Amino acid sequence: MRTAVAGVLLAAGEGSRLGRPKALVELNGQTLAERGVGVLRAGGADPILVVTGAAPVQLAGTLSVHNDDWRTGMGSSLRAALRALTSTDAEAAVVALADQPLIGPQAVARLIDAYRGGARVAVAAYEGQPRNPVLLAREHWPEVIALAAGDTGARPFLRARADLVTLVECGDTGRPDDIDTPADLARITGFASDDQGRHFLRAGFDRAAEDYQRTRPVCPPQLFDDLIELAGLEPADRVLEIGCGTGQATVPLAERGLAVTAVELGAGLAAIARRRLTAFPAAGVMTSAFEDWRPPGLPFDAVVAVSSLHWIDPQLRYAKPHELLRPGGAMAVAGCMWARPADAEPFWRDVQEDYCAAGFAGTPPPRPDQIGLRHFPPEAGPYFDEVASLRYPALQMRYTAGDYLAQLATQSGTRALGEVRGAEFLAAVRRRLESHGWPELTATFVAFLIVGRRT
Repeated sequence: MRTAVAGVLLAAGEGSRLGRPKALVELNGQTLAERGVGVLRAGGADPILVVTGAAPVQLAGTLSVHNDDWRTGMGSSLRAALRALTSTDAEAAVVALADQPLIGPQAVARLIDAYRGGARVAVAAYEGQPRNPVLLAREHWPEVIALAAGDTGARPFLRARADLVTLVECGDTGRPDDIDTPADLARITGFASDDQGRHFLRAGFDRAAEDYQRTRPVCPPQLFDDLIELAGLEPADRVLEIGCGTGQATVPLAERGLAVTAVELGAGLAAIARRRLTAFPAAGVMTSAFEDWRPPGLPFDAVVAVSSLHWIDPQLRYAKPHELLRPGGAMAVAGCMWARPADAEPFWRDVQEDYCAAGFAGTPPPRPDQIGLRHFPPEAGPYFDEVASLRYPALQMRYTAGDYLAQLATQSGTRALGEVRGAEFLAAVRRRLESHGWPELTATFVAFLIVGRRT
């Protein structure tokens, strides 16, 4: 018999900056509490417990616990939830927040899958950054309860027991943006409508194409060698690249003799990629959304997506590559995830205060050794059989303070804050850099590669 994994929705806050309790706010015809319960249920959590406080919340098919101390912050709600669950047969709990409505049920399902695979503490990550929801196995609830205080939730426990944490990438399933103000609500309402948020954010990289080219990390050479070997590629084989940016992966693939056709949404990014590929006549860059692009000619031997697949419409993310590949062709997904080693410069620790002040949820980047293997999600199963998953030693990139700011400005998380909050966040990081003497910085990344064979 499978052990039960409960779902917990923290919905006790009064929404002081929003002007009303968040749990009762409506988004596309549902309250945030209804939406959160639906996500937990669809992701496979059962039973589901809702923690209430500032406003009554009654939802069919859920347990409820009232947090009398809700004014003290999220920590008291988390304590109330875990104490209440001790009387159930749940052996783990997925904890989600009512004010993060863009998180999808697949994130919950992946955390539960990680738990069933042996993880005792699992944290959803978005482009490598730990956020929410969080899964906590029952044996750790007493320690979580002891450390939860103020508005930090499970964060003190996750930091104290970082060795237990398994990161589960969920960047292709949703976003962890939270609702604190009326402006946040307006922005997220747009994101929640017809995938407008994803389409808005993915178009933003083109606004600073030269900064993107100069500051984005490149996967290590060994990754491209492994990709070619695992995909069974030979010189002159036809490769389709999804979302090539300025050619961070296109150039290494072309250097290895492959005939690369890259599809890039941004005209500025595509122009730089073409400029960098002038020495490779077999490589070309098409300016188009991948969803709209119609290829001429023969099927491809491989499809490659480096730090781009999560921007593709979910219905086509794996179905269209499958359609474009020859029988037995390969799909390779790769990227670089941010990490923070134990000996990182003090700036990387201190700047977390600016992330928290701007409303970024979750915990800082993990240590490199805490980043494990990545795998194709279940929705890829009908189209591809995974044949390999690799993780590479940490790689480092040096930034001037100015280049780090430029890199930060190109990130989708900064753009998701909106123009005003994004500018305030960048100004805060600038002040932080100045307080540290405008230093050169060493950023750390961990690259990954997943290869699948067309079914």
